[in-house]
Amino acid sequence: MPVIQRELARSAKGPVNNNEDWWYLCRDTDTGNVFVVHEWAHTDVAKSGKSDVGSTHIELSNFLAETRPTGAQKELRRLIGSLVDAEANTPKP
Repeated sequence: MPVIQRELARSAKGPVNNNEDWWYLCRDTDTGNVFVVHEWAHTDVAKSGKSDVGSTHIELSNFLAETRPTGAQKELRRLIGSLVDAEANTPKP
């Protein structure tokens, strides 16, 4: 299952970028399925120093339906819009 991915957005917060998140638009080249992967690395530097690192696979419909828009969601909507705009400006045969 080869997966092609494109970074949608990244976020780094905290005094030493101790809370980092990355979002990728991905496509499984075998099935054609398109989805979003969210990866994160969060470290509590102020207290325990404990780290939380992980990733999750999000279906496109669920990602776009999230009620609190993220920079990644806004970028995906922009990309989809650019595809529609390009199609609208392409001469029909």
